[in-house]
Amino acid sequence: MKGGSRGVPVIIAIAGLALCPSHSIHAQDRRPAPPTVPLCEVLTHPKQYSGKNMVITVRISAFKHGTSLWDPACPKLGTDLHTDPSVSPDPSLQELRTALRQHGLGDHPVIATLTGVFVDQQQYDGFRQQVISVFTVVAASDIHRSPAAERH
Repeated sequence: MKGGSRGVPVIIAIAGLALCPSHSIHAQDRRPAPPTVPLCEVLTHPKQYSGKNMVITVRISAFKHGTSLWDPACPKLGTDLHTDPSVSPDPSLQELRTALRQHGLGDHPVIATLTGVFVDQQQYDGFRQQVISVFTVVAASDIHRSPAAERH
């Protein structure tokens, strides 16, 4: 019984650690919110932002061969929108898809705030026959239709 009494304090100590909240463990679980970056800034300096997680507010237009993200402040620039099917789908992406089906082809583009990762020159676009940059979205918010007619 000598060995049995030594084990009791160890078990109590381990149980106590499991029951006590640890601020350092919880702090590691919290990730800082990604920065909000203007799309024009991202597209003007694509190498600086490539591979970075960010939040952008954009106009979104759907076309026969893809979906384009743009900002009227830099009308000659844009990037393609992608979703990653391997990522657990956020419910907001279904809302975004619905808005794009209803309004994406019209003169009043969809406006949304998107969270995701921008990657410069990630994919070859056979239709345009060039390498394009993409924004892979993981969540969307503030989804609405532009009140004014706008063209990209």
